[in-house]
Amino acid sequence: IGGHTRSHPVVSRLAPNELHAEVAGCKLQIEERIGAQARSFCYPNGMPEDISEAARDAVRQAGFVCAVAAY
Repeated sequence: IGGHTRSHPVVSRLAPNELHAEVAGCKLQIEERIGAQARSFCYPNGMPEDISEAARDAVRQAGFVCAVAAY
């Protein structure tokens, strides 16, 4: 089971505090509900312009092991 943000925004358009809340917040919600680690992340929308370097950093900092995009 992996994360996909809390409310499905385009992550490249978020302010740093919103980005952290969306990415790290979804990981915490999942882990609290399932009692296990959420290791993977899928970027909403998935277009290259929708994934910023800040978003990649937020995913790493949240503790996800891998991330994917699909469009």
